[in-house]
Amino acid sequence: MSRWVTRSNYSLFFILITFVNIPFVFAQAEPPQFFTLDGRLFVAGSATEPLLDPSVSLTIQILNPARTCILYEEVESVNTLGTNGFFTARIGSATGASEREPRDSNNSMKTVFVNSGLPITGQNQSGGACTYTPVAGETRQFRFFITPSTVGSTAQLSDDMQVDSVPQALVAQTL
Repeated sequence: MSRWVTRSNYSLFFILITFVNIPFVFAQAEPPQFFTLDGRLFVAGSATEPLLDPSVSLTIQILNPARTCILYEEVESVNTLGTNGFFTARIGSATGASEREPRDSNNSMKTVFVNSGLPITGQNQSGGACTYTPVAGETRQFRFFITPSTVGSTAQLSDDMQVDSVPQALVAQTL
């Protein structure tokens, strides 16, 4: 009987050690390098009439706090025709991906959001190069543009929005 209890306790110990170590292994992996953007689009000049369009082009820019340097730019196409104007877009793509726009500097999301004190290369609005050196505690700005296929012209949505902290940051010491 003593031998059986010993084996049983050993097996239980092994199982507990295995489950206790699983979170540690997952904690070492880097979090995803993307975020989900959810929203609802309305017809220009209306706060109640949803924009129903089969192919709205969303341009998303991530800028430095002074809004002078585009650190990341991506274009996504969303269909709001059957969703009453609601959309969901996954923002964050590999460097060199087709979603990246000409003003994108091929920075990873980790590079864009890390406050390491190391310079990040970007582009200004006219297409020239710019450099931004983030320090601890700095935020980033989002700028959104839409081009409805039903209208064909591009408009900037509202004012730029500040990116705040989230429970799962991309790297330690970030926004």
